Parts: sequence; structure tokens; C-alpha cells
Amino acid sequence: MRTTVLAITAAIFFPGSLYAEDSMTVATQLGALLAAESACGMTYDKEAISGYIEKNVADDDLSFASILPMMVKGQGIQIDQMTESSKMAFCTQQRRVAKKLGFAK
Repeated sequence: MRTTVLAITAAIFFPGSLYAEDSMTVATQLGALLAAESACGMTYDKEAISGYIEKNVADDDLSFASILPMMVKGQGIQIDQMTESSKMAFCTQQRRVAKKLGFAK
């Protein structure tokens, strides 16, 4: 109960802080998906990526564009360090997500 009250209070008095978390989440998730493109042998539809960003990132979000490249680079490093089995599992799910979002050609 106390956590809920604190979350509501934060949303009322600090709405930007909650939005920043959403921006970070979108950048993190999209960064992983973009890093998977070549690592998992996929080719993405650039217009689908653009549409996803238009739908999920506010047009006045100044942090998304600077966070995204760091997330792509970081995920790329993680992919390079994966075992074959880990990479297979990672790529299997990323292919599913890419297909579901209309990214994969």
C-alpha cells in the first residue's frame, strides 16, 4: 500500500521522472533488438523501426536518441560474449519479436 501511495505521489509531483523511465525502457529494449539484427542474421525494415519510435517515444524526448546508441553498443558487446546456446536462445526470441513488430523482412 505504501509503495502504491509513493508511486502515485511521484506521478503527480514528478511526472517527468516516470516518463524518463519509460524512455529508458524503450531505448533498452529497442537497443537489444537493433543489436540483434546483424548478429542474428536478420534484415530490418527501416520504416517499421521509424514507425515504432514514432509510436513509442514522445517527440520532445531529448534523452532517447542519446541513450539508444549506448544500449545498442552494450548489447552488441554482450552478444559477442554469449555462448552458442545463449546466442541461439537470444536470437530465437529476437527473431520472434522482430517479426511480431514488423521489423523483420
